[in-house]
Amino acid sequence: MALALLGITFVGGTPTHYCRIPELQSLENVSKSDHMRLFIPKTFNLVGEEQDDSCQIYQRNYENLTGDPFVMSQNSTWKKIACQNRWIYDESIYVSTITTEWDLVCDKKVWHTTASTVFMVGVLVGSIVSGNLADRFGRKPVLVACHVGMLIFSIVLAFSPHIIFFVIVRFLLGVFCMGAMASSFCLGMEMVGPSWRVFAGVVVEYFWIAGSLLLLLLGYFIRYWKTLQLLFAIPTALTTLIYLKFIPESPKWLFVTNKTEEGHKILKKIASSNGVQLYDIKIIVSKKGGNDVPSGTLWSVMKSPVLRRQTLNITLCWTVNVMIYYGITLNISALAGNFYTNFLISIVLELVAYLTCQFFLNYSRRLTVAISMIAGGLAMACIIAVENESLITGIALFGKFAISISFGAIWMYTPELFPTCVRNAGIGFASMFGRVGGILAPIIGDLEIPLREKKAVFPEEKNGKEFYSCINHK
Repeated sequence: MALALLGITFVGGTPTHYCRIPELQSLENVSKSDHMRLFIPKTFNLVGEEQDDSCQIYQRNYENLTGDPFVMSQNSTWKKIACQNRWIYDESIYVSTITTEWDLVCDKKVWHTTASTVFMVGVLVGSIVSGNLADRFGRKPVLVACHVGMLIFSIVLAFSPHIIFFVIVRFLLGVFCMGAMASSFCLGMEMVGPSWRVFAGVVVEYFWIAGSLLLLLLGYFIRYWKTLQLLFAIPTALTTLIYLKFIPESPKWLFVTNKTEEGHKILKKIASSNGVQLYDIKIIVSKKGGNDVPSGTLWSVMKSPVLRRQTLNITLCWTVNVMIYYGITLNISALAGNFYTNFLISIVLELVAYLTCQFFLNYSRRLTVAISMIAGGLAMACIIAVENESLITGIALFGKFAISISFGAIWMYTPELFPTCVRNAGIGFASMFGRVGGILAPIIGDLEIPLREKKAVFPEEKNGKEFYSCINHK
């Protein structure tokens, strides 16, 4: 699951880049530093630090650079124009991504954001559809079908001929991804008793950590996005086979839907493997009125004022949690420091967060969610007042630590708020609102509000001009 949701961080990474000038490529005595200093304008980043402009070059006649010395004015009066001949990308972090293949930078940068946003729209649709299907047809059929869909579209993505096709397939992948996530979590929660519920709810997050670590390892050693995307399909195929072979249907769902015979067989098999005695479930269900199948939809359940208030509260928590979690994770490459180191630190912090979450959930679900969300919110607010990029990185990672505690807790908390007959739909409903935050996350991450006016500033020289002999006279 982590490969599908977070894989875009590696597959769609944006390396440092600058305008390509074809006339300079054949000139051996023009170094990269000369290229950047003489032909690339300066601009400012969000914290007011000067940097090279990645989208513009100076308008010059570059065809006759083999003759006279090149003269550069210090007052930056040369006209600036957009890149005309693609870009040169730094390959120290990424070698090949969808960004470098289709030049999703500058005026095409919106496509990178669109790929992440549309994926979250697909996740939202999956939240709506999969929950009702799982409550009607069972947890396992929906779970297996969604994994098959994930497998197919993970492979198709690697053969995308252009960005529009890539975005469409990402949408479909998001639909199946959310269906698999909600169904697997609900199935896991219904397979255990109350004493093991906290463990069952949080252990899912440990597998998420394992998936994130696998993603980091694959992304570090495989720097070509198409190969990396194909490798994402392998774990999906393995988990699909595991679900088909070893994972049974939810006994609780079977009994609630009046399929007691099948539910009895599954419980008998579980009891036998655990070496315990199984009572006659059919008699117990009969005594408790199990033949009266509860009916209704999520909307009918929400007629209860208490449940309605709880549902609205938890959906707001989902929105905030998803927005902050994915807002930080999907934009971790924008933080100061080494990308892979930051990603590894975030994984370690997330693991500690889930261990902390598991401990405190045994005492109070509500306080665990509330305190961790307050801490995460304060961290995000502190970033506004900080200009040091290293400090921003530290605060952002702490914010992810806090919000990971809350995220783990609401996954555990949400199923307990809904009755069995609409539990999967309830998770899907709450998660649906969470995906609104997921849709906003990449958009907010791309909002650029400069702290200083963007203008080229060069140090003054005594003569007002500086002469560079770029090319030896031949």
